[in-house]
Amino acid sequence: MYTLSRRAFCIGQRTCHKSTIKTRWRPMLEPTNCVAIAYNSTPLMSMRPLHTDRQSPAGPIDLIPFYQKFISDNTKLVRDVPLVPEIRLRLITSDCELYRAGENELAVLRTEHNIEAPFWGFAWPGGATLARYIIDNPHTVKGKRVLDIGAGCGIVALACRLAGASHISVNDIDDCALASCEINAHVNNMEFDCFDSTNLIGGSIPEEIPWDVVLAGDICYDDEFASLAIAWLKQLAARGVDVVLGDPGRPYLPRTPDLHKIAEFDLSEAFIDENHGLSVGSLYRLKV
Repeated sequence: MYTLSRRAFCIGQRTCHKSTIKTRWRPMLEPTNCVAIAYNSTPLMSMRPLHTDRQSPAGPIDLIPFYQKFISDNTKLVRDVPLVPEIRLRLITSDCELYRAGENELAVLRTEHNIEAPFWGFAWPGGATLARYIIDNPHTVKGKRVLDIGAGCGIVALACRLAGASHISVNDIDDCALASCEINAHVNNMEFDCFDSTNLIGGSIPEEIPWDVVLAGDICYDDEFASLAIAWLKQLAARGVDVVLGDPGRPYLPRTPDLHKIAEFDLSEAFIDENHGLSVGSLYRLKV
């Protein structure tokens, strides 16, 4: 049986079930009631949310209490996040029942509760490396408008707040990830300026780009998506946006002369063990 351990995600496409690997944004299911499901003998939730209050990506959204409660009930507060001890995160650890979820449980979460595979529940090495670099080099974002794309648990955005970014947008196609970002911001007594679930990668670049810096951690998890993402990010870099990527050496990172390595960090034993031996987190700046 597949389990939700990060080891199942690490090389290749980011999901624990390879036939459903490429998770992309899809609209919320129509509001409805449902019977509570049993998850390791513990009810996950008695009802689906009855409404989904949302605002324009131009401002913070009212994140759905259902997701917030789900995250709080299925994560642990981690105070010793590898590479970034300055930041605390609510993560899925080996003590959490969700860590051991199999295919059937994940399918129920998806179909009955509209919860996709919880990539937001882990601090991935590319994001942690990027966060470490930002904290050590605050001039990268200080006083600037920053987009954290594929934000996950929000580790990169939190580092940007510590480093003095003037405006932080967190973007993820998974609403539950945005709820995770919100929760982790509160855990660290911080706030973000914009929560955006738009599938930006591959879309058109706005005439007036609203970001000075775009940061992307762990986005090269399959060949097709990595190529699409790098092509989109190149358009931003060509128009003066500072684009920085964090990656632990996955095979899908494009080998292009436009990617310039600017730093690398040795990963902790925990990261190495859970990422198939990948031992170095590298930072790249796109220069077009």
